[in-house]
Amino acid sequence: MSTKLLKRPKKTDPARPATARMRRPVASTHANLGDVIIDGHIRIPGWVVDHASFRKWACSDDLPERGRFSFIDDEIYVDLSMETDDHNYIRTIITVVVGSIILNKALGRWYADRMLLTHEGAGLSNEPDAMFVSFDRFANGLTVLKKGGTSKEFIGSPNMTLEVISKSSINKDRVALMAKYAQAGIDEYWLVDSTIETPVLEIYRLVSGKYVAARSNDGWVKSHLFGRSFRLTTRTGGDGVILFALETK
Repeated sequence: MSTKLLKRPKKTDPARPATARMRRPVASTHANLGDVIIDGHIRIPGWVVDHASFRKWACSDDLPERGRFSFIDDEIYVDLSMETDDHNYIRTIITVVVGSIILNKALGRWYADRMLLTHEGAGLSNEPDAMFVSFDRFANGLTVLKKGGTSKEFIGSPNMTLEVISKSSINKDRVALMAKYAQAGIDEYWLVDSTIETPVLEIYRLVSGKYVAARSNDGWVKSHLFGRSFRLTTRTGGDGVILFALETK
């Protein structure tokens, strides 16, 4: 599993090749001059040179079905790794528990994976593992779905985002997105590191433009957004399979 960090040159710098910090494009009947080819078949068009052009590509039918593609602070992050069982299971457990709270209390909408989050002011386009958007944010225009139910891109500031860290995303999730989600004004950032033996839930609350970690008490962390505490637990089932659960109180 690996993450490749790719950086595009700015449009105003014709002296630099379109494949800066990338290997040279390979010959392909489907590739144009300036395109970037990864693993022989993943193609990033040469015209993707800034945030606006990345968004156009990311919402088009030309976006590869395999892989995750993010635009963070003028860099394109490409992750072609497969999800692990732990990563997928942790996201699913949190989605079931938190999503049910949101649904039962009619708080807003829960997006579980593969929805592009864009914040133009922060220079960010990324697909969080999950995010929560309150109905109030839709009502006051802080969040927008320009094409309604057919939208492929969510624009604005959700109330909360979740990232489950994998081996290929440690720096992206803990450093790059930590800074950008704060800049985007996202109230809470939830993190779970699936690479360690006993994953725990971390909740960061936005205070004066920076994230502050919620204090953990025996694994319990408080969410001011939902007005309750959560704890991620781990146990081994009778068949030896690791089981996760998200407790709340």
